[in-house]
Amino acid sequence: TRSFQAIWNAYHQSAMYSEFSGHTQAVNSAAFSPDGSRIVTASSDNSVIVWHVLSGDTVVYRTHARVNHASFSPDGTQILAALSNDTAVLWNSNRKIAAIFAGHRNEVRSALFSPDGSRVLTASWDNTARVWNNRGQLLFTLEGHDNYVDWAAWSHNGQYIVTTSADKTARIWKADGTPLHLLEGHISGV
Repeated sequence: TRSFQAIWNAYHQSAMYSEFSGHTQAVNSAAFSPDGSRIVTASSDNSVIVWHVLSGDTVVYRTHARVNHASFSPDGTQILAALSNDTAVLWNSNRKIAAIFAGHRNEVRSALFSPDGSRVLTASWDNTARVWNNRGQLLFTLEGHDNYVDWAAWSHNGQYIVTTSADKTARIWKADGTPLHLLEGHISGV
């Protein structure tokens, strides 16, 4: 029974915890794929790695700038990355660049697909967030923050956007860019 218990414990511990290695510098973000079978990580080593949760197999995407954030498309077939060179990049399932989101005047801190996958939302240290179609064409800019915009996200139904900033506020917008609410009360950046 002792041997069986040791095997049982070893199996269950390995099933509950895996340590992946591959990046050579700080990991700046991690997110699960929509089906939970993969994880995408963004790193200061100018790479994005997609990790298969069960096997540990990897697919590496290289860039020419620090990767601040990475995410999957809603269908899990594409990878979107926010870069320190003022852009975001979208790779298709063949690891080819499908779109580049250029126009910010400072580094892009986050990049996320809308729930239906038709639009991309980027947040930048140029004090703005921007909404693009999924081919990299700018649709509109969300302006109003007085400092870096560190994060922007869609509501689950895709009807609203929230942005957070070093100006100690968050802002809520309609998905068409109309400002709705200014959320104040923090004593430092949000």
